[in-house]
Amino acid sequence: MAALQGVFRSSSTSLTGGTAQTVIQLVAPTNQRLRILSWRISFNGTNSANTPATVQIERQTGGTFTNTAVTPVKVNDPTGTGETLQASAKTAVTAEPTVGDILDEFFEPVFGGFIGWQYTPGQELIVPGGTLLGFKVNAPQSVNVEATIYYEE
Repeated sequence: MAALQGVFRSSSTSLTGGTAQTVIQLVAPTNQRLRILSWRISFNGTNSANTPATVQIERQTGGTFTNTAVTPVKVNDPTGTGETLQASAKTAVTAEPTVGDILDEFFEPVFGGFIGWQYTPGQELIVPGGTLLGFKVNAPQSVNVEATIYYEE
Protein backbone atom coordinates (compact mmCIF):
# COMPACT_ATOMS: atom_id res chain seq x y z
CA MET A 1 0.00 0.00 0.00
CA ALA A 2 1.30 3.39 -0.97
CA ALA A 3 -0.67 5.31 1.66
CA LEU A 4 -2.61 7.23 -0.96
CA GLN A 5 -5.90 8.12 0.72
CA GLY A 6 -9.23 8.77 -0.94
CA VAL A 7 -12.87 9.26 -0.09
CA PHE A 8 -16.05 8.11 -1.80
CA ARG A 9 -19.35 9.89 -1.13
CA SER A 10 -22.70 8.65 -2.32
CA SER A 11 -25.30 11.15 -3.31
CA SER A 12 -28.50 11.17 -1.30
CA THR A 13 -30.25 7.89 -2.07
CA SER A 14 -33.98 7.49 -1.63
CA LEU A 15 -34.82 4.16 -0.01
CA THR A 16 -38.15 2.48 -0.66
CA GLY A 17 -39.61 1.30 2.63
CA GLY A 18 -38.88 -2.36 3.31
CA THR A 19 -36.55 -2.84 0.32
CA ALA A 20 -32.84 -3.42 0.92
CA GLN A 21 -30.56 -1.38 -1.32
CA THR A 22 -26.80 -1.16 -1.76
CA VAL A 23 -26.12 2.52 -1.11
CA ILE A 24 -22.48 2.35 -2.18
CA GLN A 25 -20.23 -0.42 -3.47
CA LEU A 26 -16.45 -0.16 -3.51
CA VAL A 27 -14.48 -1.92 -6.22
CA ALA A 28 -10.87 -2.73 -5.33
CA PRO A 29 -8.49 -2.56 -8.30
CA THR A 30 -7.18 -5.87 -9.63
CA ASN A 31 -4.17 -7.04 -7.59
CA GLN A 32 -4.42 -4.06 -5.23
CA ARG A 33 -6.13 -4.11 -1.87
CA LEU A 34 -7.97 -1.29 -0.18
CA ARG A 35 -7.84 -0.46 3.50
CA ILE A 36 -11.07 1.03 4.85
CA LEU A 37 -10.07 3.71 7.37
CA SER A 38 -13.51 5.00 8.35
CA TRP A 39 -17.09 5.33 7.15
CA ARG A 40 -20.22 7.34 7.87
CA ILE A 41 -23.88 6.74 7.15
CA SER A 42 -26.63 9.28 7.78
CA PHE A 43 -30.40 9.45 7.32
CA ASN A 44 -32.80 12.38 6.96
CA GLY A 45 -35.84 10.87 8.67
CA THR A 46 -38.25 13.31 10.32
CA ASN A 47 -40.39 10.95 12.40
CA SER A 48 -38.91 9.71 15.68
CA ALA A 49 -41.47 6.86 15.77
CA ASN A 50 -40.01 5.21 12.63
CA THR A 51 -38.39 1.82 13.03
CA PRO A 52 -34.58 1.85 12.77
CA ALA A 53 -32.92 0.80 9.53
CA THR A 54 -30.73 -2.28 9.21
CA VAL A 55 -27.26 -1.57 7.83
CA GLN A 56 -25.05 -4.35 6.46
CA ILE A 57 -21.42 -4.20 5.40
CA GLU A 58 -20.92 -7.12 3.07
CA ARG A 59 -18.60 -8.68 0.57
CA GLN A 60 -20.47 -8.78 -2.70
CA THR A 61 -20.01 -10.50 -6.02
CA GLY A 62 -20.90 -9.04 -9.37
CA GLY A 63 -24.21 -9.08 -11.02
CA THR A 64 -25.89 -7.47 -13.95
CA PHE A 65 -27.22 -4.07 -13.06
CA THR A 66 -26.94 -0.46 -14.03
CA ASN A 67 -25.41 2.01 -11.63
CA THR A 68 -23.86 5.43 -11.26
CA ALA A 69 -20.09 5.69 -10.94
CA VAL A 70 -18.71 7.55 -7.93
CA THR A 71 -15.45 9.42 -8.48
CA PRO A 72 -12.95 9.23 -5.61
CA VAL A 73 -11.41 12.39 -4.18
CA LYS A 74 -7.83 12.44 -2.88
CA VAL A 75 -7.52 13.20 0.80
CA ASN A 76 -3.79 13.44 1.47
CA ASP A 77 -2.61 14.66 -1.97
CA PRO A 78 -5.06 17.34 -3.07
CA THR A 79 -2.72 18.73 -5.74
CA GLY A 80 -2.94 15.46 -7.69
CA THR A 81 0.72 15.38 -8.58
CA GLY A 82 1.93 12.09 -9.94
CA GLU A 83 -0.53 9.68 -8.37
CA THR A 84 -3.94 8.45 -9.44
CA LEU A 85 -6.48 6.69 -7.27
CA GLN A 86 -7.24 3.28 -8.76
CA ALA A 87 -10.31 2.24 -6.78
CA SER A 88 -13.82 2.91 -8.01
CA ALA A 89 -17.28 2.87 -6.50
CA LYS A 90 -20.87 2.53 -7.63
CA THR A 91 -24.15 3.86 -6.33
CA ALA A 92 -27.78 3.79 -7.47
CA VAL A 93 -27.66 0.10 -8.37
CA THR A 94 -30.82 -1.13 -10.09
CA ALA A 95 -30.54 -4.76 -8.93
CA GLU A 96 -28.87 -6.03 -5.80
CA PRO A 97 -25.49 -7.74 -6.17
CA THR A 98 -25.05 -11.22 -4.72
CA VAL A 99 -24.11 -11.22 -1.04
CA GLY A 100 -20.96 -13.09 -0.06
CA ASP A 101 -20.00 -12.63 3.59
CA ILE A 102 -21.82 -10.23 5.89
CA LEU A 103 -19.02 -8.54 7.83
CA ASP A 104 -21.18 -6.40 10.07
CA GLU A 105 -24.88 -5.74 10.64
CA PHE A 106 -26.53 -3.25 12.96
CA PHE A 107 -29.62 -1.08 13.50
CA GLU A 108 -29.52 2.69 13.13
CA PRO A 109 -32.35 5.15 13.82
CA VAL A 110 -33.42 7.04 10.71
CA PHE A 111 -34.66 10.05 12.69
CA GLY A 112 -31.59 12.26 12.72
CA GLY A 113 -29.66 9.01 12.40
CA PHE A 114 -25.92 9.24 11.96
CA ILE A 115 -23.25 6.67 12.58
CA GLY A 116 -19.56 7.04 11.97
CA TRP A 117 -16.91 4.42 12.51
CA GLN A 118 -13.15 4.85 12.50
CA TYR A 119 -11.11 1.68 12.57
CA THR A 120 -8.23 1.32 15.01
CA PRO A 121 -4.86 1.46 13.19
CA GLY A 122 -3.89 -2.08 12.25
CA GLN A 123 -7.49 -3.28 12.54
CA GLU A 124 -8.89 -1.66 9.40
CA LEU A 125 -11.22 -3.52 7.10
CA ILE A 126 -9.30 -4.87 4.08
CA VAL A 127 -10.90 -5.25 0.65
CA PRO A 128 -8.78 -7.73 -1.38
CA GLY A 129 -7.79 -6.76 -4.91
CA GLY A 130 -10.51 -7.29 -7.50
CA THR A 131 -13.31 -7.74 -4.96
CA LEU A 132 -16.38 -5.71 -3.97
CA LEU A 133 -17.48 -4.28 -0.63
CA GLY A 134 -21.04 -3.04 -0.29
CA PHE A 135 -22.91 -0.96 2.26
CA LYS A 136 -26.55 -2.09 2.13
CA VAL A 137 -29.43 -0.43 3.97
CA ASN A 138 -32.97 -1.61 4.59
CA ALA A 139 -35.33 0.93 6.17
CA PRO A 140 -38.93 -0.07 6.97
CA GLN A 141 -40.15 3.41 5.96
CA SER A 142 -39.07 5.49 2.97
CA VAL A 143 -36.13 7.74 3.86
CA ASN A 144 -32.99 9.19 2.27
CA VAL A 145 -29.51 7.93 3.13
CA GLU A 146 -25.96 9.06 2.38
CA ALA A 147 -22.68 7.20 2.82
CA THR A 148 -19.06 8.36 2.98
CA ILE A 149 -16.09 5.98 2.99
CA TYR A 150 -12.47 6.94 3.62
CA TYR A 151 -9.92 4.45 2.37
CA GLU A 152 -6.27 3.91 1.53
CA GLU A 153 -4.71 2.14 -1.42
